[in-house]
Amino acid sequence: MSNGTGFAAGLLAALLMVTSAGAAIFIEAKEYVLEPATADQVIPLYVYGGEAVIGVTLALEIEALIQSGGSGGGGSGGGGGRPGRPAPPATADLLGGAGDLLPVMTDIDLLTGTIFDGNHFGMQFGAAPPSYAVSVGTITQSGTVLTGGTTSEERALLASVTISTEGVESGTYRLKFQYTVHGSTVFAGLNGAGTAVYPGGGEMLTLIVPEPASVSLMVLGLLAVARRW
Repeated sequence: MSNGTGFAAGLLAALLMVTSAGAAIFIEAKEYVLEPATADQVIPLYVYGGEAVIGVTLALEIEALIQSGGSGGGGSGGGGGRPGRPAPPATADLLGGAGDLLPVMTDIDLLTGTIFDGNHFGMQFGAAPPSYAVSVGTITQSGTVLTGGTTSEERALLASVTISTEGVESGTYRLKFQYTVHGSTVFAGLNGAGTAVYPGGGEMLTLIVPEPASVSLMVLGLLAVARRW
């Protein structure tokens, strides 16, 4: 999967050592309903903020939520403002770790149809899938790429994440991209500084794994509505 060069990986690591407070990029916070006991489910991660970047390190971790209302990654990024540095998430409402039966990320694609499509050195994994926590980066071959537009309506694809719920209990899970076991997601700009990343449009990225019976009832309900038409 990793077809980048050692030079690119080293350069990207060096660029991400400094974080700039003058810019902000948002990953769209969404709720994804996954199929229970199913592999190869792909969800998109969208980004906006309109910043010119030369690379990214994407850190992701799945945690199980005991109750809703967790602090997420520091509040809503909304449609515009540039908030301060996000605070670390609270852990009292979380149940997650290497020993728990969590959904597993089985593949990450930073290249196909994304902002780096056609301008990259391949992907470098710091922590490769399959795992509940992964880290992957890439860097441009030349120049910069834009992280979408400045609003959520001008979002762009950052990555496609493949998830398996096989052997996983129904429940609600959080997909973190800040303060993971492998660090936080950060983009690199031309000035050698990293750019902070915030949740946009909501508190967090949420994965819902329903009971199998709930999925069946949902399908039956949709079929009933379809017959009416």
